[in-house]
Amino acid sequence: MRQAINSILKQSYRPLEIIVVDDGSTDGTAELVKSYGQQITYLFQPNRGPGAARNLGLTVTKGELIAFIDADDLWHPEKLSRQVKRLNAPPPIDVCFTVVNNFWIPELIEEKKRLQEKNLVKTIIPFVPSSCLARRSLFETIGQFDSELLIGEDSILFSRMKDRGVANDVLREVLVYRRIHENNLTRGLSICTREEIMGKAKDALKEYRYRKEMAHKSSDSSTNEVSRKDTNPETFFKTAYQAFEKAKQANKGYTDRFYAVGGYTIKLCFAGLALVPLITPALEHLASGPISKPDLTICLWDSGSTAIDMPVFPWTRDDYTSRGEICGYNDDSNIRVTFRSYTGILDILNAKESLAIFSIKDARQFPVHESGSPLLRILDWWMRNRRLQLVQAGAVGTSMGGVLLAGKGGSGKSTTAFACLDSGLLYASDDYCLISTEPNIRAYSVYSSGKLDKKDIHRFPHVAPAISNINFPNSEKTLFFLNEYYPEKIIASFPVRAILVPCVTGCSETTLKPTSKATALKALVPSTMFQLPGARVKDFQEITRFVKKIPCYSFETGTDLSRIPDVISDLLSKS
Repeated sequence: MRQAINSILKQSYRPLEIIVVDDGSTDGTAELVKSYGQQITYLFQPNRGPGAARNLGLTVTKGELIAFIDADDLWHPEKLSRQVKRLNAPPPIDVCFTVVNNFWIPELIEEKKRLQEKNLVKTIIPFVPSSCLARRSLFETIGQFDSELLIGEDSILFSRMKDRGVANDVLREVLVYRRIHENNLTRGLSICTREEIMGKAKDALKEYRYRKEMAHKSSDSSTNEVSRKDTNPETFFKTAYQAFEKAKQANKGYTDRFYAVGGYTIKLCFAGLALVPLITPALEHLASGPISKPDLTICLWDSGSTAIDMPVFPWTRDDYTSRGEICGYNDDSNIRVTFRSYTGILDILNAKESLAIFSIKDARQFPVHESGSPLLRILDWWMRNRRLQLVQAGAVGTSMGGVLLAGKGGSGKSTTAFACLDSGLLYASDDYCLISTEPNIRAYSVYSSGKLDKKDIHRFPHVAPAISNINFPNSEKTLFFLNEYYPEKIIASFPVRAILVPCVTGCSETTLKPTSKATALKALVPSTMFQLPGARVKDFQEITRFVKKIPCYSFETGTDLSRIPDVISDLLSKS
């Protein structure tokens, strides 16, 4: 931050109005800014993401020319002067960009070498906020940043700029330097790979362009053409629900199951029996008695066994995002839809009615991994509105308290969770669970399933009877349904006392040491945000609130599995 501010103060261009927007940081930003005295205006907001932070600055600044710089970045001393010169020269333009280069801190020089070998260290495209200098009138014309997006908010702004035909130019010289270090927000997200980040940005752009196209059609009174894409999402939901009712009536073999998830009663209404053994095993530890008014009802059928097809889709292949969402069919306030063409699974939620639909073309093609975490998308969408956040994390403990295990695949989450099955600790999750910050810090089990790499099965002979996909030799992971064999080892929820960030060391001993909130966020946020469709700034904020309230530790797991639960139990006894 200090170097970013100093690079602004070293600009040859004057006068300058400098505004620092603190987006809920805990790293001493306020004290740092105060050290500069009256030459900087300091603004604070609770963590709301980069788009909201830039918008706050826009509303306060008095200047006619607006530039942005992220705290990680640096400007060349001539950056503003050269851009102002271009803005004032013919032909007239409203926005000027400059080329950006990445640079790595010394501790990450090996990462740079690896990327250089893959030809990924290069001058990057100029259309990023830190390279932009724009006239104030630009934002009066095209609007501000989308504050709901964590990724892609700048891409959408620049896309609106292009759509409006805003005149712009790029100075073909490097005048912005982007620092790569361990706590970059985008670096933390990039754990999920550069392709996934680009996919999220492209999805945001696709949704924006779709809504723009629909707005244009609705305002064009000169045409009577009706597109398939003009179908109302609520209408499609009703059509799908009618198909479910037909499947239910056509098949006398139907059943209802009830489960208590995160403090809510969820009813699964199956038309036909084909999906029952594929959906219910992972949820059986949360089975509850029937009630007349469940909090959420999910209607399920497969076309193969019921002979009732899904409704005709009123969208085209071009409307799909990378996660199977449908442009124009995802309204945060009510209807959400995804269709995964690679599995043939359709998920729909009507949030206002607390009614959802799950359908697959053929139950015989039901993916093995889907049985381990069934109905994941529907549960995620519905729980968000109840301040319960689904996260990709393990969870182990006792009724008195436990720990959340945060990390990407291969970090040791499953090893830690399975090691605790042979101890006094109880199992809530190895992959997905719900977390809450209100009224207290708590984790809730969703699935009593677990996954292990096949090469690791021999290390856990006590769970061998629970293997479910032994007949699927090509599966990458071995899937376990633990409740059938170890019901006494499964726990529905517990207060969370700490977050552990596991890593496999190869040493025999397991060790624990305090780590930063940023490290825990970097372990928890990316895998959650990129695994679940529709994740937005609100999800990031909810996870951030959770992490800020509890201690975080680096958990270096050893090869002596018996020591893993001992170290966790010792930590919990002191909490």
